[in-house]
Amino acid sequence: MSDRTKILNLIKLHFPEFDTPSYNIDFDVKDRLIKVEKRELGQLLLKTLFSDFINEEYFSQPNSSFLYHYLPAKYVNNILSENKIRLYNLAKYVKNKNDSKEYSYLIDRIGLIIPNAEKYLNSVINDVFILSCTTEENSDNHWNYYGKEEGACIQFKVSIKESNHTISVKNVVYESELTKLFCLQQCIKEEFDYSLDISKVALNSQYVKRSYYKWEKEVRICFDNNAHQIGKKLKSFLTNGEVTTSEDDKYFKIKEPEIHDKYIEVSINNDYFDLTIESVQLSSNKTSLEIEKFCTENEVKFIK
Repeated sequence: MSDRTKILNLIKLHFPEFDTPSYNIDFDVKDRLIKVEKRELGQLLLKTLFSDFINEEYFSQPNSSFLYHYLPAKYVNNILSENKIRLYNLAKYVKNKNDSKEYSYLIDRIGLIIPNAEKYLNSVINDVFILSCTTEENSDNHWNYYGKEEGACIQFKVSIKESNHTISVKNVVYESELTKLFCLQQCIKEEFDYSLDISKVALNSQYVKRSYYKWEKEVRICFDNNAHQIGKKLKSFLTNGEVTTSEDDKYFKIKEPEIHDKYIEVSINNDYFDLTIESVQLSSNKTSLEIEKFCTENEVKFIK
């Protein structure tokens, strides 16, 4: 049995739904990588990779059009009155919380070797901004998490207008859900002393967390400022420098307060997505008259 056949059999064993017969195997001796790919008919330069299959298999948009955002109640008034919401820098979650490996976890597990890795990872997390939501309605776990002070939950109806490399809305994937992928990688490493090239999967590293957090059932809205800047520079290049700024800058202006938790503040209705407020719930019997008044005036359900 040829090495190519063995590799395709391993892939088929772990991912029976993958159409292996139509794919080619390429051994990159220099980087010790195995590339699984096929060319699309009539498009000589366009290749479909195993990475694309993995990204479609795992990193999907939420099925539900309703998401829930839990937060301290003291911040609710700002969202309601200004019609804006904050996406916080990913570095805040990596450096200020328990999961210090949040972004690098997937990269480490798939064996992706990055030169000057620490510098690279730090630069990436400083360019990514996220809004953490969940599909869990009235979750005791989430209420307990925000129980240190009065908590609130805003129910949003989400309409995604555009999802691209600059901004996207996807389900968080937990490590236990990627077991088949990690096992496949390990099998190929042991059998051939090569790694499977799934480097494109690393583009979704901001959506991977350890299984300890699986109870969150998190959905993230992510904004990549680096991709945004590249887009601006490309637009300027294509117009011979006539356009040096982007119309989207009005949405994505980074703010850096004294506490150094960088964030961007975006309208809940913008060119990329709409967040329609369906309901507001507070964790305690304390009633905020201001919040209740807003809900009454705007036909938003208020839950005491």
